[in-house]
Amino acid sequence: MECCRVSDESFTYKKWKRLFQLAKRYAQLGTISYKRVSNGISNYLFIMLFLALLVLTGLVIWKRSTPCSHIFIDLGSNIGDSIEKFVDPHNHQYQHSRLAKLVREHQWRAKDFCIYGFEGNPRFNERLEALEKSLASVTKRIRIFTETVATTRNGLVPFYLDMHSFQHNFWGSSLVASHKDVWMSGNKSIQVYGIDFSSFLARVLRCSISSCFHRRKAKTVVVQMDVEGEEYSILRQMLLRNMLCGVVDYLLVEFHSHAFRLEDNSTVPGAPPLEFEKCFHWIAQHPECKTTVITDDLVDDYQTI
Repeated sequence: MECCRVSDESFTYKKWKRLFQLAKRYAQLGTISYKRVSNGISNYLFIMLFLALLVLTGLVIWKRSTPCSHIFIDLGSNIGDSIEKFVDPHNHQYQHSRLAKLVREHQWRAKDFCIYGFEGNPRFNERLEALEKSLASVTKRIRIFTETVATTRNGLVPFYLDMHSFQHNFWGSSLVASHKDVWMSGNKSIQVYGIDFSSFLARVLRCSISSCFHRRKAKTVVVQMDVEGEEYSILRQMLLRNMLCGVVDYLLVEFHSHAFRLEDNSTVPGAPPLEFEKCFHWIAQHPECKTTVITDDLVDDYQTI
C-alpha cells in the first residue's frame, strides 16, 4: 500500500531483537577465533569494529526517527531543480530564483531540513533517485517519491503526460486531462500513486488533521506547489481541513489558469474551478491566516531549468 511508501523509517522491536541475535552470533564466532589466535588481537578488533558499526547504525536510526523541526516539500519536482535550489541557494545560476532568494533571506540551512519531493513522470525516476542519494549527507532527511503525485486521495490515479514540451522537461504533465499540454500530447495517461497531501502533511508534522493548527511538530514548514492544475483541488481541501493557515509558513504556488483557457479567454471544458483563485487570495491575505503565500515572480523557478 502507498501508505507504507511515505511512512518514516524506524526500527521495530523485531528488528532490534534480530540485531542483538546477530551480535551474539558474531561474538560466538569471535570466541572460536580467539582459541585459534593466542594473543586475541583479532577478537578484540572485531569487537571494536562491531561496536563502531552499532554506534553508526544508532546514529542513522536516530536521524531518521527524530521529528523534523524544519520541513521543505516540493510538489511537482520534475527533474529536482527546485530541491537543488533549496539546498544550494547561493549557486550563481539560481540568483533570480524566488525560492533561492527566500532561502537566502531566512538563512535556512539544508542540514536542518527534512526534504520531501513528489513527481509522477517516470521519465525522471533515475535522475531523482540519484539526487536523493547525493543529498542524503547534506540534509537532515530527504525522500523523493517517484511515480507519485500529491492530490486529495490515496490510491492509483491516471496521470496525463506532456509529450511535446521537450525544452521544459515536459512540465505540462498533469492529473487534469483538460490541460493544454496534455491535449496537445493526445491525452496519453499512465497509472501512478496518488497521495492525500493534507494527510501526508499531518503525518510529517506528527499531528492529526484536526489538531495540526495548534500542535504541529515543526518550527518551519515550506511548501512549493507546481502541479499543473491540481493545486485547485489540493488547496481547497487544505483550507476545508484547516491545514494551510497556521500550519504552512510559506507557500510558493503557481496557478495554471492560463493552461485551461482558449484564445477567446473561454474556459476549456472540464477545467478546474478557476474562480477559486480569487477566493484563495482573499483568504490568504486575511490577517488571521499566518501563511505567507507567494504567487508572483516564480517565472525563473519554472522556466530556468
